[in-house]
Amino acid sequence: MLARSGSTAQIVAALADPAQIDDFNIWHEYAELLKARFGYLEPGQQARVLSSITAGPDRELTQAQQERGVTLEQHEASLRFWRLERYVLIEDHLQGKARADYDALIAEFGKPDRPTFRSIITSRVGDASPYTPAELLRMGPPGVLDALRAWVPCEGFDEPSREGLSSALELAVEQDAAGLAEIAPEFAELPCDYVRSLMGGLARAPVTRRHPSVRRRWDDACGGRA
Repeated sequence: MLARSGSTAQIVAALADPAQIDDFNIWHEYAELLKARFGYLEPGQQARVLSSITAGPDRELTQAQQERGVTLEQHEASLRFWRLERYVLIEDHLQGKARADYDALIAEFGKPDRPTFRSIITSRVGDASPYTPAELLRMGPPGVLDALRAWVPCEGFDEPSREGLSSALELAVEQDAAGLAEIAPEFAELPCDYVRSLMGGLARAPVTRRHPSVRRRWDDACGGRA
């Protein structure tokens, strides 16, 4: 609604709002607004929005994350990917430092799939995921945890579902079993669908067969909850 009939002032305020720019629950609406209206803003207004994107979310590496083995490098990578998700929506309008930052992020992570509405149809008919396996991998383990905790499924036939996200997660775990096994204890507080996906991905991953300690870390942490 705002994209079609909102005033320029309202649009700038929404796009630059730190709360809205980092709210997963309204990501699709925010992303569509950014993509549709950013190019029509005045240079000063664009600069205000870009400033919010460049600043990134107010997320510091916590003591709890460090105790789980999350490194500063992993944390900073998740923040860089956060910027990329927003830059890609306005790539045709980026110049100067913002363009250089965007190009560097593309080189590091690749271009995000379906950036405004991140859903895919998985192998189970009718189940869609808000993230592809590739996007989950690019987030890194800390980003995956944040996404699983924050995302809330909506009712609707074509809406992404927890089952779809679980399928995408299992494929991601299979490809990065060692990395995601390090944060396995945190899955004890997540829905059982995600627990089963983690176990399924670990069971099929070659690294698990080569290094049984990867599987044991999860078994010890969750006591066979899955």
